[in-house]
Amino acid sequence: MTLAVVALLCNQASAQSESGVFLTIRCGKKMPRQIEITTLKSVCLASSPIILASQFESITEVRQINDKVSFDIGLSQKALQMFKQLKANLPDAKFALVVDKEVFSVFPASDLSVSKTFRFEGMSKDHPIFLKIQEKLKAIIDSKVAEKL
Repeated sequence: MTLAVVALLCNQASAQSESGVFLTIRCGKKMPRQIEITTLKSVCLASSPIILASQFESITEVRQINDKVSFDIGLSQKALQMFKQLKANLPDAKFALVVDKEVFSVFPASDLSVSKTFRFEGMSKDHPIFLKIQEKLKAIIDSKVAEKL
């Protein structure tokens, strides 16, 4: 049943998308591996995102408090429902936020919130990475808003 859920969720997203939330999968011998840019850990991803970056509605500025840095992403109703389904149906899974083919953050299903915003948090040493990712996501979100006008 878990495979059917994953297949259904992956089919809802476009294979050409380079940004969004992807399911991480067990790495096989000949599978392409990606590197999470904040931890430098190797990870393998499903071929399509489960949630497209175009389903993000807003993003906050990068904040730094003491040794922590963060930003919040505002989710569309569709993305919020998907997060709720993922948390319920794949409680042991891990996911990755990918932006322009770069793995920014890997997180467990238990981190998926049931609120309209989702926070990405890291250490202050990663502030430049957070700024770069935030700017790219903001451009994606802004282009979606411009299309609606």
